[in-house]
Amino acid sequence: MTSKIHCFLSAKQAYPELEEFVKTHDKISLYYPKNEDELKSQLPLSISPQLLLFDPKSMALANIDFINEINTKSNFIIALVSPEDQNDINIKYFQLNPQIGHLIPSKNKSISEEMQKLLMIVNAAEAVDGLQMTVDKVLSSLKNKQTFELTESQARWHCYEEISNYAEKLHVFPEFKNIIKTAASELLTNAFYDAPKNPETGKSLNPNRKSKVCLVPPKKVEFHFGLSPDDAYLWMFVRDPFGSLDKPTLVASLLRAATERTAKLDQEGGAGLGLKMVYEWASEVVFGLAQGESTLVGCKFRITRRNRIFDSELASLHICIRP
Repeated sequence: MTSKIHCFLSAKQAYPELEEFVKTHDKISLYYPKNEDELKSQLPLSISPQLLLFDPKSMALANIDFINEINTKSNFIIALVSPEDQNDINIKYFQLNPQIGHLIPSKNKSISEEMQKLLMIVNAAEAVDGLQMTVDKVLSSLKNKQTFELTESQARWHCYEEISNYAEKLHVFPEFKNIIKTAASELLTNAFYDAPKNPETGKSLNPNRKSKVCLVPPKKVEFHFGLSPDDAYLWMFVRDPFGSLDKPTLVASLLRAATERTAKLDQEGGAGLGLKMVYEWASEVVFGLAQGESTLVGCKFRITRRNRIFDSELASLHICIRP
């Protein structure tokens, strides 16, 4: 059976859980390239979507120009598994290759669970509405789900209180509800004030965040939250109807926030510190980018009574682009 995921690791037993998982799945291939030529000879060529999973050392073997070139001939999804234990370092791996779309930290993560997710992602890439189907599947699985459809910016304040009250009823440490409320504030504020852009200048149509923004139906901002099926995580989703965020802007924003860690506002947009802050808190962040149509941001947060456990869980990052 043709493999859908091709793993390139720098050494055997570097990621034992991943290697054991590969042995049980005939849709996943595993390679240990020693140099660039060997890596090039092992890369598949196919018109169907395939996912290439690298670790940092094996990705360093791949020339960025070469990856860009073969990506025009084949339909590749690029993922990276990282051994690091800091979110800042993981984000900086985008400097290795900006085509990385999926970032998986191996520390404090179930690699088998993440690999199942990558299989779902590459399967969804074969369908025209694969991204939407994947999101719908997650949303339909949520327990005690709450859904809000907003057409006015002021309505977001009610959402902050709703999710804060929701979080307060969970078995969590005291600061959890404030973290969730702040994350909701960041995502919903972005949806109303950053997402609507002037098509000619690329600048925000609503730079004043104190102003009232009203959307003309059928445009609306969607806000969903609920519990994962195992009650271990709180999921939050925000979708805007503009689709103004592209991957280069997103990656540049996260990289800037990870390296500078200071607010740096300019004509191109915000500092990215808000999204970076959400990434630091979350256990998983998903971006669904449908250019000119919508931008979806989904985050899941560990439900725990211990702040230390919450802080120690690293975030996986998925950037999915609708073709």
